[in-house]
Amino acid sequence: MLYETAARSAEVLRLDVGDLDMPNRKARVRRKGGAVDVIVWQTGTARLLPRLLDGRIRGSVFLTGRRARVALAAENGANTGTLLAYSGHASVASLARYTRVSPTPSPDGRHAATLTGGAD
Repeated sequence: MLYETAARSAEVLRLDVGDLDMPNRKARVRRKGGAVDVIVWQTGTARLLPRLLDGRIRGSVFLTGRRARVALAAENGANTGTLLAYSGHASVASLARYTRVSPTPSPDGRHAATLTGGAD
C-alpha cells in the first residue's frame, strides 16, 4: 500500500477500517499538517486488504504491536488465558490494569475481556 499510494507510513498506519472505500480502491487519510486527502491503491493492495482485515468492520487497519493484538483478541471474546499469552503478562493482576473481564461467563464458559486503556 505504501508503494502504490506514495503515502507516508504514519498516514497509512493511522487508517481505520471505516476510512477505506474498498470497491473504489481508495481511503481518506490525514496528511502531515492536518489536511484530509484521498489515497488510491492498485490491484496488489486490493487483493491483500481483504485478507488483512479478515472480516473486521471497525478498528485499525494495521494492527501494530502487542497491544493491538490483545485488543483484537479481547474484542473477539478471547478468554483470559489467551489474553495473558498474547500480552506476555504472567498474572491476571497485571493484565487487569488495562482490561476489563466480564464477571458473567459466555455460553461456552469463557469470561470475555475488553480493553480499557493503559500501557503496553
